[in-house]
Amino acid sequence: SPADAIAKATAFLRDYNLPWVVDMDLSKCFDTLDHELILRSLQQAGFLRRDRRPVSSDKGRCSPCPYLQSA
Repeated sequence: SPADAIAKATAFLRDYNLPWVVDMDLSKCFDTLDHELILRSLQQAGFLRRDRRPVSSDKGRCSPCPYLQSA
């Protein structure tokens, strides 16, 4: 509930002695980013390896990402 969220945020601020909170809606963030750049960065960081199977998740359903298989 909204009241629970506010209580948790307030407790977090108090417990960690933080002066403010930032609220962001990232739901459309990745729509505007260069996906090739993201994939290259993930590969360089070791997140896209041959021993891992990339999947896409949408509303809790996972499906294979064939366009990542060669990464």
